[in-house]
Amino acid sequence: MYQLNNSAAFGGRAIGVYSCFFKEIKCDKIEEIKIESPIYLRKEQVEKIKSSQGESKGEQLEVDSGIFDDIYKVIQDRKLNYKSNSYVCKLLANSENMLPKKIGEEAAEVIIALKDKDKNAIIYEVADLWFHTLVALGNCNITPQEIFKELKKRRK
Repeated sequence: MYQLNNSAAFGGRAIGVYSCFFKEIKCDKIEEIKIESPIYLRKEQVEKIKSSQGESKGEQLEVDSGIFDDIYKVIQDRKLNYKSNSYVCKLLANSENMLPKKIGEEAAEVIIALKDKDKNAIIYEVADLWFHTLVALGNCNITPQEIFKELKKRRK
């Protein structure tokens, strides 16, 4: 986490807020993202994305975050009810070694898919990363809602 010093990011409201959302990593150094940074989409790119998502018509994207709750409940159940053929149980039983390794592997696979610009691979690998992250959260008794709450807090 890094301290955000660019108060222009959210109309001057973000001074002193610790977040990883406002730093750009270039090789071995981390820099603040400036509003005029080339990573921001051009207006025509934004309009194209909005129209493909229905946002230009005032519609909101429907997100089914309930799947996080469903998976989290299974993880919590596996903590209480060991099943020898359960992958989640295997991860939880060796959580100190397996979970960090799997999250690192999955993150690397997401990076590769992103570099390859392979949409299907990105979706598949992010799902793997999120799944293993949910197992790690469940192992630490951190609910998805706690993460959503933190993200929402950063959005304001």
